Amino acid sequence: MLRYLLYQVEYRRWLFLALAVALIIHFIPVDTSLSPAGKSILAIVALTILLVIFEPIPLPLISFLIVVLEVLFGVARPAEVAQSFMSDSVIFILGSLMLAVAVVKQQLDKRILFFILRLTRDSVRLTVMLLVVIAGALASIMGEHSVAAIMLPVSLILVRIWQENQLRETNQHVVFLMSVAFGAAVAAIGTPSGGARNAIMLSYWEGVSGVRVSYLQWVFGMYPLVIIQLPILYFLLLRVYRPAAGGLTNAFSFLRREMQEQKQFSVEDWITVSIMLLTVALWMMFSGTLGLGPVALLGVLLCVVSGVLNWDDISHDVNWGVPILYASIISTGLWMDSTGAAAWVADHLSFLLAFEAVGGRLLLIATMTLLSMLVGAVVSSGPAIALLGPIFLRQAQLSGADPLVFGMILVAGASYANFTPVSSPACTIIYGSGMVPRSDYFALGLRVAVISFVIIVAFGTFYWPFVTAFF
Repeated sequence: MLRYLLYQVEYRRWLFLALAVALIIHFIPVDTSLSPAGKSILAIVALTILLVIFEPIPLPLISFLIVVLEVLFGVARPAEVAQSFMSDSVIFILGSLMLAVAVVKQQLDKRILFFILRLTRDSVRLTVMLLVVIAGALASIMGEHSVAAIMLPVSLILVRIWQENQLRETNQHVVFLMSVAFGAAVAAIGTPSGGARNAIMLSYWEGVSGVRVSYLQWVFGMYPLVIIQLPILYFLLLRVYRPAAGGLTNAFSFLRREMQEQKQFSVEDWITVSIMLLTVALWMMFSGTLGLGPVALLGVLLCVVSGVLNWDDISHDVNWGVPILYASIISTGLWMDSTGAAAWVADHLSFLLAFEAVGGRLLLIATMTLLSMLVGAVVSSGPAIALLGPIFLRQAQLSGADPLVFGMILVAGASYANFTPVSSPACTIIYGSGMVPRSDYFALGLRVAVISFVIIVAFGTFYWPFVTAFF
């Protein structure tokens, strides 16, 4: 018994440390400018950051702990805490995950690879280019985690063919896996449906700044950045890995033999594609009136009614921990704003505004971009946006800047710091295959991050202030 208890204490040491830090912050006296509820929510934020970094308990369980502590620490009453967990953004995340199940069910992975190889005809460079483009295009619509899950088998088939064709041991085959991981991660910010982080920012704009951004407005703001980044990513992949020609010899003929055993594009496939296109069209045209969440659920209902999806598929294949986790993180961010904690932190970070006084708005934007990148690399893009969102929006108020611009800087910065495997869901999924060493993320991701830093600062200075003026 004693041995078991000692083992649990050792195994869960980061959980106990995080709880101790939260209790210290909760009880430590601070100046009267911070309310007791504000101090309590900062304690919960500190606990959340530690738990996300070290993960002593499964990530979805962190959301349960947040619920308990928001009530025990007196942040709000139980009914208010429950209400803060549900929003259009949470419904949108849930609906997007369900729609992704319909796509995965149709087993489109080999069809995607067959389409790629039919165009590239065993050309390694063209294959890498199409992997980046297709992963990016799909991630913009259905979320990077779903795209990574769908295209991981595609990449592994290419890796197997490559290894069979190589006479010596190299790591060049990793280029296929990294094309999917980074293509999806880079393009996921292109539309609101690309990832939970986007829905979180939409929720903050509306809840904190009182600004509602439609699906199409987001696309106009963010997709030009994606269009610039994807070609840069392609050339960096070739430069870092330098894949040799001939690595995919006979790949097309090999896959064509396998595809002969698979049925042609079925009625269910066409129905699934049609429903996805309809859902995206409704997001673009009516998100301002219908919201993002109800439209996503409408797509799910159509999938079930048409027979391409059933509830067993949904209940079995949806990762229910994802919407629960992000609901708790959004709740924490909203309470940071309403309790004054975000304003208190922003006021104590007012030295950032000194950068604007010294070097103008350009230096302030560069500083905020760097901060969002560093936090995103440590705790992942979604939690980074959830935790920094209210603070960035408060900084926008203090500096008289447009909250839309500061929000876009945060989303882009946190999303393009992919020099750690935990920085984005797509990178984490590909890293989980066990075929990509951590050093590869640093080697490629740091190059992407440095170039992205320059581009984001330029967008924050010139493009985003211009385009948001028309929102």
